[in-house]
Amino acid sequence: MKNRKVYLLSGLGVDGRVFNNIDLKEYQPQLVEWIPPRNHEGISDYAQRLSARIEPNSILIGLSFGGMVAIEIAKYIPIQKLILISSASYFRQIPWLFRLWDWSKIIKILPKSFILKANPVTFWLFGITRRHEKILLSQILADTDYHFLIWAV
Repeated sequence: MKNRKVYLLSGLGVDGRVFNNIDLKEYQPQLVEWIPPRNHEGISDYAQRLSARIEPNSILIGLSFGGMVAIEIAKYIPIQKLILISSASYFRQIPWLFRLWDWSKIIKILPKSFILKANPVTFWLFGITRRHEKILLSQILADTDYHFLIWAV
């Protein structure tokens, strides 16, 4: 089984470190790095471009936003298995608060420093309660690409 690749797609505001505690010893885990979105590009077109980095008939594991992208990728290449973690499989499953953010465009007026710096609001949004999780989220947010985050939201 060691020759089977598993492609990992992380969520918004997180990176490959969120998969550190998943035991994938029997597989070859491959973190899919996000690529810069094009101006006015939709998630479907973005997923089609990203699918070029994934071997057909592999396993995809998508976390949150990564799960939504994984669903779109599966429309372009054959996938052996699709695993969603804390993700929505269609629009109505997205929590109302996130849909409100999209509709209101409020994220575009919030200061960059607020969005990319961990604070009680981000801890609440991500369900973070433990100290080590807060430290990890703080580090991940500091490394997050602001323009990608705004596009993805």
